[in-house]
Amino acid sequence: WFRYDLIYLIVGFLLLAEMLKILPLPGVIYWLAKSRFRLLWLIPITYWAQFSMGANFGPDTTVTLEPDWVKLGYYAIFFGYGAICFGNSDFINKVGQFWPVYFALAIPTFCIGLFLMEDKSIEYNKEIASLAGSTYSWFMIFGMIGLFRKLFSKDNPLVRYISDSAYWVYLAHLSIIQLLQIWVSNWNLPNLIKILFVSLVATSLLLLSYRYLIRYTWIG
Repeated sequence: WFRYDLIYLIVGFLLLAEMLKILPLPGVIYWLAKSRFRLLWLIPITYWAQFSMGANFGPDTTVTLEPDWVKLGYYAIFFGYGAICFGNSDFINKVGQFWPVYFALAIPTFCIGLFLMEDKSIEYNKEIASLAGSTYSWFMIFGMIGLFRKLFSKDNPLVRYISDSAYWVYLAHLSIIQLLQIWVSNWNLPNLIKILFVSLVATSLLLLSYRYLIRYTWIG
């Protein structure tokens, strides 16, 4: 479903790019994108899209051919922001430089959203959950950008290999994850342990399948 949404986003991007050849983006758009106060407008518009969806924390998913325009708009916010910032030297050099702070803020924000979803003893508040989800998304985006610029900006064969495998892992992961989830669903263990187990086993199987069935074959 996400690749299906991506088709719409790319078509929209190409049409907009042609329009901007005639009507270029004003400088204020680029200033807002790279400003240190960017979260003051990114979080509110993301909150609006998040609140308009049915999901409690994070975006909806759909499996029909009819486009979900609210969900598409949600992803268009992230897609569009990345397109505006692409190749912008100020953004590339400055974004994520405070990545430890972003991660420190992301953890309690995530816990708030999780608490609101799972604690049945309190009245669910969609407004707060939507705000937590929107804020968490941007904290993690800028935190991850900064972390990877700090630790993985130099050539690393292992990271290169994992990067090469990413598309195959993305294509093949769903059925393996589902089978593993069915297997562990009745285990009398904390959910965190089961999540870690499923993630570790699935990733190992996917990387092994990439190594022996994909990378060095005609499929690769």
